[in-house]
Amino acid sequence: MNLQITGTAYDGTSVTLNRPLSLSFHAKLTRPYDELTIMFLPVEKQIKTLSVSVNGALFFDGIVVTQTLEQKISPASKFFCRSRPGYLLEENQLSPYAYFRLSGESIIDRFAKPFGVAGVRLSEDKTINIMLVSEKESYWDFLTAFYVQAYGVPPYIRRDKYIELTPYTGRGFSLSPTRPGALRYLGYKEHFENKLISQISFYTGEDDFGSLYEETFINPLSSYVGYPKELFLNPTRSWVTEHQKYANYLFYKSMIESRAVEVTLPGWHDFEPGDSVYFDRGKGTVESLYVGENRIVTGGEGITTIVRLWDSARNPLL
Repeated sequence: MNLQITGTAYDGTSVTLNRPLSLSFHAKLTRPYDELTIMFLPVEKQIKTLSVSVNGALFFDGIVVTQTLEQKISPASKFFCRSRPGYLLEENQLSPYAYFRLSGESIIDRFAKPFGVAGVRLSEDKTINIMLVSEKESYWDFLTAFYVQAYGVPPYIRRDKYIELTPYTGRGFSLSPTRPGALRYLGYKEHFENKLISQISFYTGEDDFGSLYEETFINPLSSYVGYPKELFLNPTRSWVTEHQKYANYLFYKSMIESRAVEVTLPGWHDFEPGDSVYFDRGKGTVESLYVGENRIVTGGEGITTIVRLWDSARNPLL
């Protein structure tokens, strides 16, 4: 594996960095940016951006959030980075205002391309006449609110910096201890985490005794929990007229990663969140899942990939 790492210093110069002492990479489908923590022998210059290529293909392009000089057994420079454009979209806040006649394409041209988004892939260009923005709302919050309201699903940023409305990349892999052509794994864990929201009630006004929350939406899968988990909300301006779609989005967030199969593989495996995976436990049955998270970690025992596979049945917006 050929790993090439290049940084750009604040003085504008390009810095070629030697092979890292350690590396930890984390990508997650529901987050607009990837994270990279990487250590080298001491680096004198202050680094602004950092990119990683694997076998000649760009793997990570990001902004250095923190640079630390650590002194333990020997000194080392530690960099914590987040990929762009997703990090910039989440880090910057949009001016609180009313925005008119926004379409699936125009919202990208106006609000996302200035941060480095290449474009959007849509089957149909839908329009919303007015979108209201509250204080402290990020560009990514705004994009999410638009696409959930206009298309019924949240946006995802792909590695090629295009935004799509499907969680799937179209790529497929097979993980199996025995099947020919499949990737071999070291072991797996199955996780269940119950965060499912069963019911959401929205603010509708006040009476002599206080606030009223008389508009209620019930999660169709609430019976699966066995006990209630209820929220009472007064939504921001972006969602003020779309309570049903906001409730659906919050149900989605509470459910999408509630079941995960965590598989550990030896070596560097470049899974991308949204890849389809056929997972074989070695018992004669194969389950169709998809990549929700991918971690690549280097250490004393070499390189390890830890992939978390999610169940599409837990995504109510598919």
